[in-house]
Amino acid sequence: MSRVRLIGYIQVGLSMVIVGSLVTASKLTVDRIPPNLASELRFLVASAVLLLLLYRREGGLQLRRNRPYLNLLFWQAFFGTYLFNLCLMYGVKWTTGVESGIITSFTPAAVGLLSFLLLRERPGWVQWTGILFVVLGTGVIQVPGAAGEGGQETITLWGNLLVLAAVISEGFFITLGKKSTHYVSPLYVSTLVSLYGVLFFLPGTLWELRHFDWTSVPWEGWALILYNALIVTVVGFQLMYTGVSRLPASSAGMMTGLMPVSAVFLSALLLGEPVTWIHGVGILAVLTGIVLISVKDTEPTTTD
Repeated sequence: MSRVRLIGYIQVGLSMVIVGSLVTASKLTVDRIPPNLASELRFLVASAVLLLLLYRREGGLQLRRNRPYLNLLFWQAFFGTYLFNLCLMYGVKWTTGVESGIITSFTPAAVGLLSFLLLRERPGWVQWTGILFVVLGTGVIQVPGAAGEGGQETITLWGNLLVLAAVISEGFFITLGKKSTHYVSPLYVSTLVSLYGVLFFLPGTLWELRHFDWTSVPWEGWALILYNALIVTVVGFQLMYTGVSRLPASSAGMMTGLMPVSAVFLSALLLGEPVTWIHGVGILAVLTGIVLISVKDTEPTTTD
């Protein structure tokens, strides 16, 4: 494996670990701040920081020069920063944790399929074996203990469809991210995606603000907003887009298997949720899949 690709895998892997921490952070945040408002504040802070960095390094947004790519970045933000979070947030309310976990475990496969359809990348058979390991491993990680105490409510079709829509949205996010970094820098992508996120969450935020009491938010709530903005969005997005620019989208997408691994450990550490030996089996499967996907002698090729 070349040094460039190795760095790319490390960057995308770290970004997925950070994104995995968002699961735990979000659980803690929504207890204190409504979801749309929390997302709006997150992207406002992140956009302010990213704009300062962009003006310092690239001289600003340069909207006229980058006008041909704004539409691509719009759809990337719509799928990844808005639709993914919206569908997942409401989908898990109407289905069981077991079903939602199993469905979201297909994110790596969705990225692999979309990278073939949109970017014409063709993984080799070893990569497809790795995809299978990642899918099975992430599914196993989600299942243990997902039923919770007292069981879950009845599964609804709408809940499953919304979670599936979230999975497909994440697949588009990763795949379009690979395409957009061909034209503009990772910093520019991160900035525009965050700015679009501010616009997308604004209507829901205005609705939630009708009955929101700012004085009811403890300092932990504001600290979580800063973490989600500075670490998850600024650092996480930068790592992801820089890494994706160095890898095939299908290979980068398989690193999403690290998200549930991160979420499991942080949930155990911060939320007191149990970790079983079955979780260990799932994590081992995910790591095995990632190794298979990244082997040098069967790197994905591009079709004509």
